[in-house]
Amino acid sequence: MVNINFFEKKKKNITPWVITGTALILSGLLVFYFSWMTSQIREDITINERQIEQQQAVVIELQRVNLIGDQVNQLKRDAETLQANKYPAKALYDEMIDQIPNLSDTLINQFIFSITGNVQLQLALPSEADVVSLQRQLLDLPYVTNVVLETIEVTGEAATYDTRFSIMIDRLSLSEVLSRDL
Repeated sequence: MVNINFFEKKKKNITPWVITGTALILSGLLVFYFSWMTSQIREDITINERQIEQQQAVVIELQRVNLIGDQVNQLKRDAETLQANKYPAKALYDEMIDQIPNLSDTLINQFIFSITGNVQLQLALPSEADVVSLQRQLLDLPYVTNVVLETIEVTGEAATYDTRFSIMIDRLSLSEVLSRDL
């Protein structure tokens, strides 16, 4: 007997099925990878946002500390400037008082100085000659630019001369003179 095969069996080509299956598996892996990466990036963003929130408090505190540090430095500079520019009141007072003739007979009523370089000196001097002498001696001081006798009154039985002087001071000259004396 002869075998006649009306349906020829051909070998099936599975290559398209393998390629399609591989493409589907790779596509599935890519979708899974991209979704996993997206979730990882979202988690990283959430973690970073939390860290930013935590660090904002630290940054604000550091800014506050820096501001305080800047203020302290500014205050130090201001204090040094004030120290350099201040009037040495005790030394100025002593210098002015040393100029008074007959100091034992003189009553010092008032000694006021201002930052503008003006000194108000109110005294009770025993004689008219002492008033003139004091005015000249004050004018002879290297840091005195002007002396004005504002008032003079004769008071009491002892005939004391109540006087008020307005004295203008050159601050730079005063600083130089007093720094030499120290």
